[in-house]
Amino acid sequence: MSSIRLSGTSSGYYDLTVPAAAGTNSIDLSNLAVKDSNGNLGIGTLSPSASHRLTLDKTSNYGGISFNQNGNQVGQIIQEGATGNIYIDADSNSIGGGLIFRTTGGTTRMTVDGSGRVAMPAQPSFFFRNVNTSTNNNAVILFDQQYHNNGSHYSTSTGRFTAPIAGYYFFYAMVCWNRTAATPDHYCDIRHNGNIAVRMYTDKSGSANVHPQTTGCYSNYMAANDYIDVFAVSGGAIINNGNHCNFGGYKYA
Repeated sequence: MSSIRLSGTSSGYYDLTVPAAAGTNSIDLSNLAVKDSNGNLGIGTLSPSASHRLTLDKTSNYGGISFNQNGNQVGQIIQEGATGNIYIDADSNSIGGGLIFRTTGGTTRMTVDGSGRVAMPAQPSFFFRNVNTSTNNNAVILFDQQYHNNGSHYSTSTGRFTAPIAGYYFFYAMVCWNRTAATPDHYCDIRHNGNIAVRMYTDKSGSANVHPQTTGCYSNYMAANDYIDVFAVSGGAIINNGNHCNFGGYKYA
């Protein structure tokens, strides 16, 4: 082995040691890491602030990596010294709480707080009641009073929830109907793309005029643009009482 010693202006020095290997090698200084006066560390460039840069210790409170294209920041991974939080941002200079994924424009899509709780504010979900429309047999039940409809994927005009993206979804429904002595057993279906997924059923149980109530749930994989609705098959008209008739669901994976 042989070494080259680089001495400083004082007593300090660096030793550059070259292994005793056959062949000839060269060092291209343009491919070495370069740190400029602003703390930007460039790899493969002599001007780290111009095109692509690795920025370390941007300020006294934050350290991390910023990604740049043609001199503009397009992303960053930042560690905040004061809290220890890690931030992952795209096209954003702002800093928020917990672990944050952003899209263009800075809209928060997912956060994980210090307790490990995950928030996904854009996750599709809905819950509606039926308060204005009595549904007869052989028809889709139109749940018309909104509690929430995150993403507006449930339609009150069609009675359908349409999946915006593929994934696993969970749905639940509760139906109450007006049964008289002349009406038969009640059948009501949760349907996936118009096909029976779950059948909710209650038998006639005598000839009394009553208001039976039944519930059902369904969980399955849905492709994008698949839909779910609740279909009244037979057994009498669905009554418009929101406390007894409702439909909801959400994407969970």
